[in-house]
Amino acid sequence: KICITQQSSGINAEYGEDKLKSVSAKRRWRAFCQLFEYHIDDYNFGTLLRLDCKKTYNEQNTTLVPRVQFLAIEIARNRLGLNMCHFGRGTEKEEEVKDEEKKVDEEKREEESPPVPPPDSTAE
Repeated sequence: KICITQQSSGINAEYGEDKLKSVSAKRRWRAFCQLFEYHIDDYNFGTLLRLDCKKTYNEQNTTLVPRVQFLAIEIARNRLGLNMCHFGRGTEKEEEVKDEEKKVDEEKREEESPPVPPPDSTAE
């Protein structure tokens, strides 16, 4: 079994084409891709990859890579939670959601707790 995260442990949200297309990077990725030659159909088929996973597909944010390289990078991004921003669960949104959930929980607790009677001043 081949561990993709060993090869792609340097995965982050942004990739420059220089990190993917340099001579040393091509040599490393070529060796990695060859491991899947008999396991994945069309393993070296060209696929568009987002250079910055927080942004959408567009001409400035994409590059052409082999399918196995695309899968390795996207799987690593998913495992690291870097694609969650597309589901409304990015780091900024997560904080907002957590704050809203806390407010709702506090309001529910206030509504559910019995009212505290005022102190009786005549009992003295």
